[in-house]
Amino acid sequence: MGTSEDTNNGVTISFVKNFRNNKGRVIPDKQGDTGGLSAAGQFTANGKYVPDIQIRLKGTLTGDELAATLVHEGSHAVDRVAFVAGCGVSGCNQSLNLTGRQTEERAYGVEYDYWQSVGLGGEHSYISSQRQIDIFLGLHPEVCPLKYLDNPIFPPNL
Repeated sequence: MGTSEDTNNGVTISFVKNFRNNKGRVIPDKQGDTGGLSAAGQFTANGKYVPDIQIRLKGTLTGDELAATLVHEGSHAVDRVAFVAGCGVSGCNQSLNLTGRQTEERAYGVEYDYWQSVGLGGEHSYISSQRQIDIFLGLHPEVCPLKYLDNPIFPPNL
């Protein structure tokens, strides 16, 4: 997400061996996740929070799978950085506080664009439209649990 002149953008990418659920069981199909919000108590010179976003990718990913996962998780990071940029000492711009559904639709949308760009869009038609993404999310609550799907990803009192 940084440029050659400014790569300190508050986003860190790391690789993990496996992802586990809250019971410690390996989630074999999970390829990445994005978390974090801001560095506690740290502000920029103009009073904005400093982002502290972490992207974790499955270490065994290569080629198109790695690229597509990075595009997807990168979209989540962009959403989080935008929200943090709208926060200051007086609070946060809640219009930037997307729901789980909104951020997943954006992430799957850019992921599908990637798959189309490498000629593999047909193999990923399950994320080719908002309706298809909604069906996919309903069938895969581990991506975004249904109770969080239509709620803002951050507490509204930030």
